[in-house]
Amino acid sequence: MDFKIPKEIKHPQQFQKEHAVFVMYEMLQDIFHVFEGGYTNPGWNETIIKDLLHELHHQMVFLNTTVVEKLGEENKSQAYSGTILPLKSYYLRIWTYLEAKEYSSCAWTIVREELYWNFSFINKLKDKFQN
Repeated sequence: MDFKIPKEIKHPQQFQKEHAVFVMYEMLQDIFHVFEGGYTNPGWNETIIKDLLHELHHQMVFLNTTVVEKLGEENKSQAYSGTILPLKSYYLRIWTYLEAKEYSSCAWTIVREELYWNFSFINKLKDKFQN
């Protein structure tokens, strides 16, 4: 399944530091919503999912209070117009896929692999711009 990750996301070296923070925040928020809305998958440990949701929420709060608020609306608007809107469409495709497949185990396996890639990308961004 190809959810068509936005091409801008595939090239983190093109991001300005300020935009990268908004991208990371948005990705964490959207991943949170994917799991929050449909994690009832047979065979998944509910405690682990709740812990994941808690940690994602914690990271979003941290980013928001330490970085996002300080960067201002201008940087946020630039990030949204260039990268965030296509990113939101990407997560909508993931969500729509899960719904269409009625949150089946097979669908979750595919989405889980996609989200693993997302976490890998977030880590690359964090490492690149950590300062």
